[in-house]
Amino acid sequence: MSRGAVRLIWPGVTEDSAGVDHPLWFADAQAQRIYGQISSRVVTAGLAHAKEDPRILNIERRRRQSESRALAASLEQMRTQLDEGQLEAAEITAQLRDAEDRVNTLATDRDTWADMAAELDAQSSELNRDLLNARAERDHWKAAAQNA
Repeated sequence: MSRGAVRLIWPGVTEDSAGVDHPLWFADAQAQRIYGQISSRVVTAGLAHAKEDPRILNIERRRRQSESRALAASLEQMRTQLDEGQLEAAEITAQLRDAEDRVNTLATDRDTWADMAAELDAQSSELNRDLLNARAERDHWKAAAQNA
């Protein structure tokens, strides 16, 4: 005889929701099995809707734009000084190296963000496949329960 149970109610509960949409775990079931099932459902549900915070992406985009503008202004200033004959060869070389370093840093940042975007796309595709599989399994068990 069971001495208790727990039911996790998922978002999207409607009047048409069936009990099998929101499983009931009885107290006399093995704790490890219940823990595994619940954590699997919670993690899957959480990851299926995980998104990169657009505020962070926006801050990073603005930082890169600011650095690009500063680099362009620095190069323009160097061009003007060069045209006016105010720069020595050593100064030009040093400023060009500095500009090249900043360009390389921006390129590395761009590549890092592109790699992250590709990785997030791959994770999203995998999670969508997992979600489709979980929904198919849910539908299978729902149909089985209704036919029982």
